[in-house]
Amino acid sequence: MLSRLSSFSGPLSSIFSSSGEPPIRYLRWAMTQTKGADNVGFGAIQASELVLLYNGATVSWGASASATNPDGANVPSETASKLIDYNTNTKWCDNTYGTTSFGTSTIYIDNVNPIFFNSYYYVTGNDSPNRDPVTWTLSGSNDNSTWIIINTQSNVVITDDRYASTQTFSI
Repeated sequence: MLSRLSSFSGPLSSIFSSSGEPPIRYLRWAMTQTKGADNVGFGAIQASELVLLYNGATVSWGASASATNPDGANVPSETASKLIDYNTNTKWCDNTYGTTSFGTSTIYIDNVNPIFFNSYYYVTGNDSPNRDPVTWTLSGSNDNSTWIIINTQSNVVITDDRYASTQTFSI
């Protein structure tokens, strides 16, 4: 377990952010580019954990939080829920990334209780650095239908180390 994952501070929905922004219940992480072509003969994209931070402290996913990857295909041990399970030894992997007409992979997270965060990072998966996301948009919603773009990253340089934290992305 990475040291940054050991300092979860719990949901912050009972306070207002310093910028006056409302807390967010739903997150949408839409990934549109990986580091390179998958070298095992099929398209895939992966990550081990998605970690939200508020003023440098890790924000807990709620006990009832859920994650889905409706436009992807996952083996049972590599579903989207692995992104929010606090275990860097598991991963989410979409095995159809880049092979569909829309060529993307999207994670939807329902935290149930709205949370504040002002930065985030992800933890790389166990194999093939070419599967690491490098271009994406992170959006938030409180009604699961009206989305606001929180952060967009394009052609980010991500470590080739496995099960490693990426740089922190501020929003």
